[in-house]
Amino acid sequence: MEVELAKEWTRHVLGDVVAAQNLCTETLQRLQFSVRPLIQAPMTHAAAWDDAVAATFGNAQDALAHLLAATRFLDAAASFMWGAELLGLRGASHHPAHPLSAADLAAAVPEDEDPIADVRAALGMIPAARAAAEDAYLPLLSCRGNLSSVCALVVYPGLPDGQVYVDRERVFAIAALEEALRCTEICHTHISMASESLLGL
Repeated sequence: MEVELAKEWTRHVLGDVVAAQNLCTETLQRLQFSVRPLIQAPMTHAAAWDDAVAATFGNAQDALAHLLAATRFLDAAASFMWGAELLGLRGASHHPAHPLSAADLAAAVPEDEDPIADVRAALGMIPAARAAAEDAYLPLLSCRGNLSSVCALVVYPGLPDGQVYVDRERVFAIAALEEALRCTEICHTHISMASESLLGL
């Protein structure tokens, strides 16, 4: 009976983990293949509105839309991770009314006495994935702020030193994006490991 209950909880946890993994994958793809090319392209401020300035504005707007979507995907992924963690702490316990604590999860249990050792191992990866998702949030916001500044600058042609300011915001945006990517890749690695562990049951 205990093993059957464990399997039922494992299915619920796996559902949340896979959902989080898919959202992390979508986030990574948007940041790598949509946002990165847009903000690495030249950004132009000029004395008058022209095609180059229009392209800069358009690229920044498109990148902002992708960043907003990526932020929402990552928020949703973190929520699924919370759900998986809470469900797992109950499911991995001897009775759902008495969930495990983080200390219980870290405690060594002989494998032959633990019918859901793999679930416990997978649960240990979820907090690290969630923490990395949360770490990506601030650089994503920073990148959006930098690109919003670019949009605000280019609509004022002839602004003194306008190109200097645009270049500076672009450099900051690229740095923030790379940090967000680094955190998202860590998140994706951990949640994928948790998924693989649960799928192997």
